[in-house]
Order: sequence, then C-alpha cells, then structure tokens
Amino acid sequence: MPATPNYYTEYTLINLPRPHDIHFTVDNDIGLVGLTWELPIDPVLDIASYRVYKRFNTGPFEMVQETTSMDYTDMISLEGEYQYYVVAKYLHTEGQPSNMVSFTFPYETSTDDVNSPAMVTKLNNNYPNPFNPSTTISFDLAKAGNVKLSIYNIKGQLVRRLHNAPLASGNHKIVWNGRDESNRPVASGIYYYKLDTGGYRKTNKMLLMK
Repeated sequence: MPATPNYYTEYTLINLPRPHDIHFTVDNDIGLVGLTWELPIDPVLDIASYRVYKRFNTGPFEMVQETTSMDYTDMISLEGEYQYYVVAKYLHTEGQPSNMVSFTFPYETSTDDVNSPAMVTKLNNNYPNPFNPSTTISFDLAKAGNVKLSIYNIKGQLVRRLHNAPLASGNHKIVWNGRDESNRPVASGIYYYKLDTGGYRKTNKMLLMK
C-alpha cells in the first residue's frame, strides 16, 4: 500500500484509530458481497457510526453506506475490479481508513477458500436482543480448537471474557449475565460480542435495556 493512499479523506485525523481485520466474501451466482470488520483498537472517542467507501475500476471512491453495525452487504453485477474500505466516524469527524480490500468480479475462489473453516464456522445472533438481565450467545464450530468469546463496550474496552479454552466442533451456547469481569452489573447500552477461533473472527451487536 502506498505511503499516502489516495483513498484517505481530506479531513482524517491521524490520531483516531481505524477499523481492523476487514474481511470480504463474494457470491458469484447472485453478485453478493459481504464485508465484516472489527472495532478500532482503543478508540479515544465514542464511535457514532461506520462509513463504507467503494470504488469500481478507476472511478472515484464514494460512500455507499453509513451504519452502526460492523458488517455491510452489497449487490454487484458489472464485471471489473471493486475496492472497499471502512472508516469509523467519531462525533462529526472520520478516523483513519481501514486497510483496503479489492477483488475482480467474478471472483475466483481457491481450494483453500472453499475448505476454510470460516465457510461453516458461524457466530449467530444472540437471543433475546434487546435483553435484561441475561442473553444467550450461540455459535457453530467447523472443527475443534481454542475459542475466545468476549464482550466489549461501545468504546472497544473489554468488559467480560466469557470463554477462552478449547471446544469440540458443533453448536455451542454461552449465557452472558450482564456482568463484568468483577461480577458487577454493567450499565444499559450497546455492547459487542466477539468470537475468535484463530481462523474466524466475527463481532455482533447487542443491546442491554434495564
């Protein structure tokens, strides 16, 4: 990546961290593109939203979505090169852009991609959501291995480590009781739960309402 990428916005403040671990999937049959990313590390301000920018071939980057979630779905049909990046919006200011992902459509999938555990390992939506005082987090594992399941607040700070140990393949359910590492009840608000298996990382949002 060049030292000063041309997709950096004019108003970027270099001290505001970027979303990281941006990943993409492409379904050639229906032209479906899926983007996911992770919370910025140690954000200094509350994150208001995320902005997704897209470019087709040599055209300009354009904002195609502003969202409070950490995923984006796009429908494409024209053959050519697509590029995406994501920025976090702090109050009225954009932070640094994420790493850029690019691919040519139709997308050529390698054998490793087809056999990747990430194709079948899945973090499901928690239930209930919104919740009070507890919620169940469900996920599927393609194979046995070490699993981390963690809760973060809207600032990206760790609230609770629910699991950090090996698990067998299959479906698993873990209950969060709305308490932090010191067993203190947390305040109402938006929280994020992150599943990390080493080969698969996904973060979903939930709302605690008291």
